[in-house]
Amino acid sequence: MARITYKQQKYLESINYYTKSIKIHPSGLSYKGRGICYYKLDDFNKAIPDLEKAVGVIDNDDTYFFLINSSMKIKNTVKACGYFNDAIKNQSFLLTEEYYKAILILDGKCK
Repeated sequence: MARITYKQQKYLESINYYTKSIKIHPSGLSYKGRGICYYKLDDFNKAIPDLEKAVGVIDNDDTYFFLINSSMKIKNTVKACGYFNDAIKNQSFLLTEEYYKAILILDGKCK
């Protein structure tokens, strides 16, 4: 149900389903889904902890993008650069659209 309500852009409802899923059986996929819902609602401070729990458990490419962008939205460049540096350690990230989006968002702020 969480994915269905997400596709319908019913993000609050989707968050409730993901939260129930996490209580029953915590998984990276559920944390990522809930984190992206918070992101879509511009609640970046709630998105980041969920997305952090998803990193390393499931496909990270877009997870890192959401982490980087969420951090920039709350003006935490240091955290965003940390996520970017972690992401580029994974060679497959360098081949993704998310990599190039992250570079544009960071606008040369990382060293």
